[in-house]
Amino acid sequence: MKARTLFLILGTALLSACSHLPETKAELIDYINNKNNGLKKVRQSDEGQFTLSYRPNVLFPNLPASARDYWYFILSLSNQGREYSQNFLESEQIYGKAIEQLAFGMEQNSYLITITADTVYCSASVFPRTYGSLDADKILLAFEKKNIENSKAFRMRIEAIQQEFIYQTKDINTINEIKLSQNEK
Repeated sequence: MKARTLFLILGTALLSACSHLPETKAELIDYINNKNNGLKKVRQSDEGQFTLSYRPNVLFPNLPASARDYWYFILSLSNQGREYSQNFLESEQIYGKAIEQLAFGMEQNSYLITITADTVYCSASVFPRTYGSLDADKILLAFEKKNIENSKAFRMRIEAIQQEFIYQTKDINTINEIKLSQNEK
């Protein structure tokens, strides 16, 4: 009887420790950056490192109501600790084409494929120019959530870099349910 009680107490403690969701903005960012939570995906190739991270709406507290109908991802592109676009400096024309693709072509070249084979294209993308001042190019990608939130999983395909990232929808839905402490927003 004592062993059963001990196992029950240990099991409960272990489960509660594993299911702790973030309560502050700093905890939320740490939670997202922990690859074990399924919200951050990293791919490495000869061309560079590609990271895709989900960003819940709670990180954007001043979003208008209509913008809350989207799921947001940050695509980070780097090569050897510098912006990915720096790979194309060999000529002005090649560099211009690369920047044009990153700034204006990501919506047409980024899409999700749900587990039921529905394709959802990127609704909007934002590529702020940083002119070599960061360690990576960063692009915000927005997808209309009504088309994907009920799918069990999806693959995000980004043709411009020939990479694919797989997400479990439950990981995103779990983090979307959190509420941050009022003083931490």
